[in-house]
Amino acid sequence: MLSTAEDMGKFMLAFLNGGETPEGGRILSAESVAEMGVYRHALHPLLPETTYGFEAPFQLPLAGSSGEVLVKLGDLPGSSVMLLLIPEEKTGVFFVSTKSGTLRELFYARFMATFFPALAAPAELPAFEPAPPEELAKLAGLYADLRLRSLVFRVEVNEDGTLTLSDAVLGPRVLRQIGDGLFVDNLMQRFTAFGTDETDGTVYMSDPYLNPLGHARKADEPSGYSDVDAASAYAPYILALQSLGLYPNESGLRFEPDRPVTRAELVCDLLRASALEGSRTETYAFADIADHPLAPYVQRAHEMGMVNGDGSGNFAPDRPVTRQEAAVMVWNIYRQLYPEELFADIPLTEGTASWAEAAVRMMAGLGLHGPEVTRTEDGAVDFRSAAQLTREEEAAFLHQLMFQPVNRIVAQLMAQKQAVVPEADADEKDND
Repeated sequence: MLSTAEDMGKFMLAFLNGGETPEGGRILSAESVAEMGVYRHALHPLLPETTYGFEAPFQLPLAGSSGEVLVKLGDLPGSSVMLLLIPEEKTGVFFVSTKSGTLRELFYARFMATFFPALAAPAELPAFEPAPPEELAKLAGLYADLRLRSLVFRVEVNEDGTLTLSDAVLGPRVLRQIGDGLFVDNLMQRFTAFGTDETDGTVYMSDPYLNPLGHARKADEPSGYSDVDAASAYAPYILALQSLGLYPNESGLRFEPDRPVTRAELVCDLLRASALEGSRTETYAFADIADHPLAPYVQRAHEMGMVNGDGSGNFAPDRPVTRQEAAVMVWNIYRQLYPEELFADIPLTEGTASWAEAAVRMMAGLGLHGPEVTRTEDGAVDFRSAAQLTREEEAAFLHQLMFQPVNRIVAQLMAQKQAVVPEADADEKDND
């Protein structure tokens, strides 16, 4: 195990010297070193992924990831490291940062541009005629990351032949085709690649931001439900979740869109939508879930701080959940990230309990709901807080949690708040 910077330095020197240490010993065979430097798979040559022991470096604008560079990244809370090797140039760098964040990526970009500009230069691509929208239609749909199942994407084809790729973290971005299965985005001029499995026609995508070394698989077409009208305002939400596998995707099934959702069912669906499993403990926090089939999910939600029960040691797992209770479950998680004051100015109609007002304002401000939520003429939000949450409403709720770009919305709200403060200060000075 490499435990010190000195050990890492010795390893780098040995690796760059074909496995032989400066003292003349050998820690790797020359054959092993050669094999460790070969990238084994890529949806596109400009987007290598992993070797035996190393991974591709960060993408550089219009350049992609160089197959001549080997990287190994590591992270712990409050720190990040990077082992960077360029074997053909006999160059190695061990980077250590005492802060998590983008410093490591910024260092890599500047280092490559300064010392190895040829590897950072825009890729030379052959002339290419972009495919027409009707041909790109095969790429449209929902995608789920194969490893991080909570990462989901939507790909849409635009009339001008571009694609719009969107997710809950970065929001939408436009992709312009520049090669066979290769697209460049309008955010940071990075590449996104698509590939099709020739054996079964499954489409895969490689995204440069959220999990750049992984693949997202295009979801199966939804079978639909016999009791969900295609013209229903909730059909897009329901069918999207069926496509992603959150709901059973078999023909001939009923969905029961108007059936109330129980408290335990909602907790289970919230965790499954986040790719989380139930707790493995045999001791439960609530007396009335001991023999319940969804008890592990309720317990896990309690361990996360999502649910606290009724205050008397029970959870009432089979009672229909109200819309404001659903809002509070999410707020119990989001309040750790977003200040309550950010949504304080959102007016509500009467009917929301005082203990749920902050949660309901957040849900309205972030758009975490379906078309059942309306506004009055004076702008107040009618969340129907005390009503029971139905299955179709839950589908809209879960869909928005999975796809709504919450961080971007929060950033916009914060910017608006900050813009109001200087104006208020200026008004006070004018009155002095």
